[in-house]
Amino acid sequence: MSHIKIAGQDVGQYERESGSRCQYTSALWNTLQYSSDGFFIVEVELSESAAPHKEATSVTPPNFRLVKVNPACRSILSMSRDCQIGNHLNECLPEALANEIVSNLCRCFYQRQEIIWKTSFSYPQQILLRLTPEFSSDGNIRQIVGLCQNLTKQQPAKTEIYLLQSITQACAVAEDFESALSVVLRHCCEATGWDYGEAWIQNNNGEIECSKAWYGSPHCLSSLQKISQELNFPLGIHIPERVWLTKQPEFYRHVSSEIETSFLRFGFRCALAIPILANDTVVATLVFFMFEVGKEERQMVELVSTAVAQLGNLIQRKQVEAALKESQRKLAHLIDSLPGIAFACAKEPEWTMIYISEGCYNLTGYKSEELIGYSRNVFYNFLTHSEDLPHVIAAIEKAIALKQSYVVEYRIHTKDGKEKWLWEKGIFVTNKKGEILGIEGFIIDISERKITEEFLKYRSEFEKTIATISTQFINLKSEEVEEGIKQALQRIGSFYKVERSYLSLSKEEQIIMYEWRAPEIEAQKYDIGEMKSKIAVPVIYQESLVGYIGIESVQADKKLPEEAIALLKIIGEICVSTLERKRNEEELKQAKEKYQSIFENAVEGIFQTTPDGHYLTANPMLARIYGYDSPAELINSITDIQKQLYVDPQRRSQFMQILQQQDAVWDFESEIYRKDGSKIWISENARAIRNKEGKLLGYEGTVVDITKRKKAESDLQKRDNLLQGVARAMNHLLTNPNQRAAVIEALATLGAATGVDRICIYENDYHTGNSKMTENLQIEWVREGIAPTKEPQRWHDLASGKAGMKKWYDILASGQTVGGMTPEFPNEIRQLLEAEGIVSILTVPILVNNQFKGYIGFEDCRNPRKWQESEESILMAMAASIGGALQRYQQEELIRYQALHDRLTGLPNRQLLDERLPKAIAGCRRRGNQLAIAFLDLDHFKIINDTLGHVVGDRLLQIAAQRLRSCLREDDTIVRWGGDEFILLLPHLNSAEDAAHIAQRILDVLQPAFEIDGHRLYVTSSIGIALYPRDGTDAETLMKNADMALYRAKERGRNNYQLYSSIVPI
Repeated sequence: MSHIKIAGQDVGQYERESGSRCQYTSALWNTLQYSSDGFFIVEVELSESAAPHKEATSVTPPNFRLVKVNPACRSILSMSRDCQIGNHLNECLPEALANEIVSNLCRCFYQRQEIIWKTSFSYPQQILLRLTPEFSSDGNIRQIVGLCQNLTKQQPAKTEIYLLQSITQACAVAEDFESALSVVLRHCCEATGWDYGEAWIQNNNGEIECSKAWYGSPHCLSSLQKISQELNFPLGIHIPERVWLTKQPEFYRHVSSEIETSFLRFGFRCALAIPILANDTVVATLVFFMFEVGKEERQMVELVSTAVAQLGNLIQRKQVEAALKESQRKLAHLIDSLPGIAFACAKEPEWTMIYISEGCYNLTGYKSEELIGYSRNVFYNFLTHSEDLPHVIAAIEKAIALKQSYVVEYRIHTKDGKEKWLWEKGIFVTNKKGEILGIEGFIIDISERKITEEFLKYRSEFEKTIATISTQFINLKSEEVEEGIKQALQRIGSFYKVERSYLSLSKEEQIIMYEWRAPEIEAQKYDIGEMKSKIAVPVIYQESLVGYIGIESVQADKKLPEEAIALLKIIGEICVSTLERKRNEEELKQAKEKYQSIFENAVEGIFQTTPDGHYLTANPMLARIYGYDSPAELINSITDIQKQLYVDPQRRSQFMQILQQQDAVWDFESEIYRKDGSKIWISENARAIRNKEGKLLGYEGTVVDITKRKKAESDLQKRDNLLQGVARAMNHLLTNPNQRAAVIEALATLGAATGVDRICIYENDYHTGNSKMTENLQIEWVREGIAPTKEPQRWHDLASGKAGMKKWYDILASGQTVGGMTPEFPNEIRQLLEAEGIVSILTVPILVNNQFKGYIGFEDCRNPRKWQESEESILMAMAASIGGALQRYQQEELIRYQALHDRLTGLPNRQLLDERLPKAIAGCRRRGNQLAIAFLDLDHFKIINDTLGHVVGDRLLQIAAQRLRSCLREDDTIVRWGGDEFILLLPHLNSAEDAAHIAQRILDVLQPAFEIDGHRLYVTSSIGIALYPRDGTDAETLMKNADMALYRAKERGRNNYQLYSSIVPI
């Protein structure tokens, strides 16, 4: 029992049991909120090293967490404004005061006694502090209550304090609401001198009535109380009702002004009515009377009002407690009347029972007090059957894991040793954090239900055994009959819990014994005299005795039920009938075995289908061909052959049309879908099935997978096409003298033969700038509708590019092909291929004299393909031929170049001029424009050549040729005619001025000095020009006239040009 005092006087008391606050704590604390004395409560938090009952010398002191604090305490101790409930106390106080109070809290905790001292932490204020420990039921200190008083400001209103203390203390221990009201009336009257007091409350009809609580100093006034109790007033008419509505006290100096004549008869003169409020709600009205006419003393009214104002919540709490007690009484009576156990258990320790209803005694033989509490003598788990306890624990643990309720059935042993079956349902009790604190639930006796269930289970098992064995034998195959008999005997033995069951049959003077024995007697033999229990039943088949069926108990006496005879008779007949069926089936099996073997083991698929596209039968081979695991799966999966099986649905229609016309079809080839969506080719042979009237019933036939054959045919056709294409391409290479044109024709032929979309020839070359090996696109063939290579330069740096490209180059350089589908390549190459729209590629190296000269790329841009090794071999040979053709072309081009060009200057020679001039004249004739022939001589070149030598002269010719080339247009031709003579072919001229402009540029470009081997040389030129068609319409005439114009230029002092038309009148 703990006490709370105000100004040194007890104002309330409460008990703590199992660490929980008593039922009056809340009301008391509400009262203390208005006290001028400071109160606080702290909760003790022990650290791992802290230990109660010891001084804090070598251990970590506990922490003190704030649980309650009233306003006066916050003011007296100067607590910080942000101090909250739940903070450590030392965090809320000034540092000096915090250390002092925490030190004394530790003394209180370790010395386990009250600590009182005075302190002056803020001059001149002097404070008295008292620390009182609270002990739990286990003797440990869980909380410490603190009182602090400001000794410098004691309130003088001792009467108010006394009245409040006495009323609070008396109400706290009052048994019920009426008693609490009586206590209030008595103390108020005694403290203030009123002669009579009564309390008015509201009934269920909303009317105000006088309660049983009253007080009167003269005992004769009890009759007045009886009169008051007989009165009921609507709200707002009389004194109690008006105060109830206004919620304000009312003082009457003389009650003669009121209509309550009863008060006058008893001689009352003065009255005071005060409401009792709880949360701004009136819970009662107190009315006090005095025999003398009084003067309204505001201090007295305030005294009573102040005292009563603090009691609203407490009085209301008493009302609620009274209703709660009545509800709890009814609930407890109801629970104790139930045919079962209501229980509650705490999680720690070990799910201890903390409540068990009175139904426990009838169910278990134990009283509830024998099974609950921490000091109980009998644990509830000890009652649980040892075989069922793990099951119960597992059910609870599973429910905890899933955070849900549980239901479990188990057996217990009652106090007198009987076994009962119980049904239990439990619901977990949790705190706000969801942590499980315990279990509440209900337990009922289901023993009778279990007995009924066991009987029904036996009947069900009996019938089920007959049904199962009967069904089992109906569905048994012939080869499974003997094993089925053994299983039936085992089922009978297990059903009756005997060690042996048997079926003994006689056939042709032989005894055939079928037997089942329990494992523990497998190796033992017993005589009939050693059997404890035995039943044997004759087996009759076709009115003849064929044997016996029986069961035997070897190890213990068993009372075998009479139903066992009927069961054995039935099972015996079933077994014999099944054996006879087995014999008939074996004969039938032999007859069907040949056909069935052919059907099951055929290397061809065999089928029967309906006209609407369902499979009726299918053998395993057909299922394998179509990719199904079994014929049953095939039959169930394909319900529309036309739509689900054939790639081209029209093939089914054609198949049915042929059968409709001819009743048979042979070698009907179609492409079909397998189960996984892949495609294969099949060949079908089938016939129509008709009834006697000729009506079509369906189709039956065989299926052969011809995919490999089709693929081989396709590959062979591709190979033939490729070989033919290669042959035609080779023919182009051999017969076409223009090797480049021959290669282009060969690529077109290969494109048609292979079906690719692009063929590109890349040739190795050295970059002129950095001497690196590059791959340059030389020739490309593109199928119609396919774009040519967008960026050939992407492949220039194949030899020196990224790692993946370099590897590609190395493979090709080693003489091997590189190919595949685009997604299979490394990222850098895949990006190049995707940029060109390539979905698959094959690159074949071009080897000339075992040297890697380049490669041919066969590119697919629409449909990816996988090349065959034979195709790659053929293309390798073709690439070698193309390489040879390209080499010959290059050699021929070199020879032709050398034949048509001057070896010293690299300029075209006379032979090339002879080829180009007639073509240029023909072109001008078609277009109607002009061309010019210009003869050019280097002036005084012979002097330089003779004086400085041929080396200087040759170098001068080379530099002059370069300067002359720089003056010409792309279509112009400059030819070294011989020595220092040059001829210019200038096509596409619009007038003579165009030729004159070019001639002037030549004169200008030769003006700068030539720096050769330390010599500064100056050379000029003389130029003669003849125009087509004005100066001639054929090559010979133009050449002759240009030469004449040249002589005229020399005659005129050299270093000039002359037009033939200017020297010869037209």
